[in-house]
Amino acid sequence: MTGARAALAALLLGGLLAGCSSQGPTDLGKVGLLAWDAVAPAPEAPAPLPDRAALEATGAAVIRLAGSAGPPGYVAALADNGGYVTYQDAAGRAVVLHGAAIARTHGFGHDLTGLRTAREDPVSHPRPLIAWPGQVVREYQYRVKDGAAYSVVLTCLFERGPRQHIEILGRRHQVVEVAERCANHRRRVENRHWVEAETGRIWRSAQWIGPFEDPLTLEIVTPYRPARRW
Repeated sequence: MTGARAALAALLLGGLLAGCSSQGPTDLGKVGLLAWDAVAPAPEAPAPLPDRAALEATGAAVIRLAGSAGPPGYVAALADNGGYVTYQDAAGRAVVLHGAAIARTHGFGHDLTGLRTAREDPVSHPRPLIAWPGQVVREYQYRVKDGAAYSVVLTCLFERGPRQHIEILGRRHQVVEVAERCANHRRRVENRHWVEAETGRIWRSAQWIGPFEDPLTLEIVTPYRPARRW
C-alpha cells in the first residue's frame, strides 16, 4: 500500500464514514465510499501514523480534532451541504463546520443542533483580521431529551494578541492569537482562534460547544476548498 493510500485508509479507520444528506450519500460521500473500498487494509492491520506528505497526496481536506480527554484524531471532510462541511468518524460522532465555526455536533451526548450568527461573524465567514468587528452575537441551539428546543445566546468580544508562529503536523503558520470572550447574564465562556491576519483563515481554534460538553480544539491540516461550479 502506498503512503497516500495508507494515509487515507488510516483516516477512514480512525475513522470516517461517508457524508450523507437526507437523500443519501453526497458526491463527496460517494468518493469516500470508493476510497474505502479501494484502500482499506485487512482488519488486523495496524493504522499507520499520520504523515503530512501522504495526507496531502490523498487530496482530502483534513482536520485534527481534540477534546480535553483522549488522543486527538485526524478526520477528512466527506460532505458539503451548502457550505456546511461534515467531518464524521466510524463511531458516528461528527462535527459540522461553517467556515471555522463549529455549527453542529452529533454523538457528543448533548449535541449542538445549530448555530445562528450574522455574516459579520469572521469565524463563520473568514475575512482579513483588520476587517473583524469588535463583537458578534451568536445563538447556540440544542434539544432536551423530550425533543424540546432551547438556545443559548452569547455576545462575543474579540481581543487581539501578538503575532506568533504555530506548527501543525510539521508546517509552521504565522498567526495572531485572538481571544474571544462570550457572555450573557448567566454564563461566561472563552474561545481562542489562531488567525492568519492577511486572509482571516483560522488554522487553530478552541471552541465552546455547549454547557454540558468540554470545548473542542480543531486544527486545519489541509484546508477544505469547495469544488468549482461552472
